Amino acid sequence: MKTYKTYTTGELEEILGEHLKKKKDTFYYFANLNDADLSNLDLSYRYLKNANLSNANLCNTNLSYSDLSYTDLSEVELSGANLNYANLQSAELNGVDLTNTSLINADLNFSELSDAKLNNLDLCGVKLYYAKLNRADLCGTNLNHADLSDVKMIGANLSHAKMCGVDLFRSDLSNADLSYADLRGADLTGANLSNANLYGANLSNALLNKVNLNRANLNKTNLSSADLRSSDLTEADFFCSNLTGANFYPYKFKGVKLNYSTTTNISGLKIISINNTDYFNSEIKFVPSLNTVFYKSWQGDLCSFLDMILEETKEDKQATENMKLAYQFLESHAEN
Repeated sequence: MKTYKTYTTGELEEILGEHLKKKKDTFYYFANLNDADLSNLDLSYRYLKNANLSNANLCNTNLSYSDLSYTDLSEVELSGANLNYANLQSAELNGVDLTNTSLINADLNFSELSDAKLNNLDLCGVKLYYAKLNRADLCGTNLNHADLSDVKMIGANLSHAKMCGVDLFRSDLSNADLSYADLRGADLTGANLSNANLYGANLSNALLNKVNLNRANLNKTNLSSADLRSSDLTEADFFCSNLTGANFYPYKFKGVKLNYSTTTNISGLKIISINNTDYFNSEIKFVPSLNTVFYKSWQGDLCSFLDMILEETKEDKQATENMKLAYQFLESHAEN
């Protein structure tokens, strides 16, 4: 069991300049309280800027409205701590467990939170501008309408996170897990989502202008009415995704997968669709600008499509004729 330094009230007065429980609005600088036991204290409205609180015990401590900017909080115990409306700008919180803290409307701009645990927290409206949350655990966290612009969340776990209306402008979410996250109406303009897992996520009405979705997993993702203009969709996988009404004028599109996706009323990208082509009512999609056909789980160029369907239907004369007609229709829309 970890051993903490304990202080009498007089000793704390000497370090901090006044009583910690009752007095407020005290100014003290570079206080060294590493390994200190400050649990169950009322430190609300305090000025703790630049203080060293590393390895301290802050369990059930009230730090609401306090200034903890630039404070070293590495390896602290914060279970039950109240950090509502606290100023934590540029604070050092790498690897800290924040799962049982309260951070309502806290200011975490520029803070260091890599490898931190923030899962299932209510961070609605929290400011995290330019924060570093690489590999942080935010599974199930409420981030609705939070400011996450320019944030670094490389490899972070955001599965099942609530992120409606969140500001992720120019954020780096490469290799992040956003499966089943609710991102309705979110602003991801200029974000990096390369290799991100967005399986089952809801991105309806989201802004995805100039987003890097290179090799992203978008299986079963809802992108209805989303704006994907000028985005890099190289090798992105939209298998079974809903792209109804999406603005889909991409910057890069090579190797994209659209198998079984819904592309009704899509704009910005010409897609030719033919339905009911076989006994299973399968759909054929053709993107003339890419000379790419999507049929069931298969994709390839138009000539390869003809070879494939002739082989597939060689035992069924009627099916062969139907597929030939489909090929001729698609060929008439091919770009020379």
